[in-house]
Amino acid sequence: MGLVMDVQRFSLHDGPGIRTTAFLMGCNLRCRWCHNPESWLMTQRMLFYGNRCRQCGNCVPLCPKGAHCFDAQGHHINLQLCIGCEKLEQCASCCPVEAMMVCGREYTPEELVSLLARDRIFYGEDGGVTFSGGEAMLQEEFLLHCLMLCKAQGLHICVDTAANVSQDSIRHIAALCDLFLIDLKAMDEARHQRLCGTDNRQILKNIRLLGEMGKPIWIRIPLVQSENTQPEELHSMVDFLMEIPTVQQVDLFPVMNHAQDKYRALNLEDERFNEGTDGHLLVENARLTLQQRSDRRLNVRSLL
Repeated sequence: MGLVMDVQRFSLHDGPGIRTTAFLMGCNLRCRWCHNPESWLMTQRMLFYGNRCRQCGNCVPLCPKGAHCFDAQGHHINLQLCIGCEKLEQCASCCPVEAMMVCGREYTPEELVSLLARDRIFYGEDGGVTFSGGEAMLQEEFLLHCLMLCKAQGLHICVDTAANVSQDSIRHIAALCDLFLIDLKAMDEARHQRLCGTDNRQILKNIRLLGEMGKPIWIRIPLVQSENTQPEELHSMVDFLMEIPTVQQVDLFPVMNHAQDKYRALNLEDERFNEGTDGHLLVENARLTLQQRSDRRLNVRSLL
């Protein structure tokens, strides 16, 4: 069994063509701008949208852990008590206004691939399926089984990964994967540690390994003003990527502040990035810097 956060159909930014993307639970990075904080833990999570709550109290008798309380300020949930609770879905389903929602659903590989394959009529020659997250490779056994089933059906497979896993995992997945989508957040190790909660040594090693294995790679750079947009940082990225012969393109996009509701629903603090920054200008300046440094040998694109 695998734990899946969501399945998104008709995706246009998760690889070539039209794709269906499965987002798996679990991640070993903590990127400060993460748009999917509900995917961090490899367990079901409760999200509580307090602004929707009508304080009916239906949830209170169903909760075995006493996580709910009501006062003059409204309905409060101790979401830490909800982590791993077997009654999550029952609790959420009792809410008539969907103020409580459960993230994470168990699938067998056969169930998930059957769902993904329903859209194959839309994939055409270029599209296919993408496995993302979280970090899909943390559920390696489940992912491998899914990839084998997709291969048997002739589906084009992308894996969207931070590549912060063992080289054995990379080798196992690479044998069944047609294209890797890899975020490159920073080259400077201390900066990567500050932005993502861990260093980038394993990530860079794995990108090199995939290049040596001849596996196609699309690099994606999430741009954060004053963090990874300085010329010296971008130059370091170009110099590294020019050593990887299988990098087919580099996609740029500005980090957006789209997940505030999720952070509030998880009772997590969120940070804001690139506020007051022209995202198009940020991307264009980075694109020109990368192209000039690579003497236009890198295929650099904007995802805006």
